[in-house]
Amino acid sequence: MPDRAPGGGFTRTPLLRPALPAALLLFLAVTLHSGAMNTTMVFLDFGAGVLALVSLSVTVLWGLAATDRMVLHTGHRLLAQAVHRGTGVAGLGFLGLHIWVKVAEGHTGTLSAAVPFTDGARPVLIGLGTLAAYVFLAVAVTGAPGEWCPGGVRHF
Repeated sequence: MPDRAPGGGFTRTPLLRPALPAALLLFLAVTLHSGAMNTTMVFLDFGAGVLALVSLSVTVLWGLAATDRMVLHTGHRLLAQAVHRGTGVAGLGFLGLHIWVKVAEGHTGTLSAAVPFTDGARPVLIGLGTLAAYVFLAVAVTGAPGEWCPGGVRHF
């Protein structure tokens, strides 16, 4: 009996496995040549910040909904907490993407993204964004361990 996981798939086919890197390189070359990468960066320049703002706002709302014990039953609160965690992780991912795109496109420098109010062109706007990012990270870092009680048992 063969010693391999069930399911197989594209990457498990011995004849096609060497073709996967070549297919990825071909896809990347076509994407760069067609200008799709420029369009993607233009979208991300604006969209990543909007997605971060919306995701983190929805995270706060679902976090408030997850604390309700009068209307929501245990199963509904579990679902609300799962949505709260998922949107929080998505929001922090979009925030990281937003920062990366702004630095990669030269809208701000790495130092300005890390140290508030040091940007030469827009110190107040970039500085407030940097402070907001630090607040979001502080909430995520301090809130994640508080989600679980000692011993890994949830109290509802």
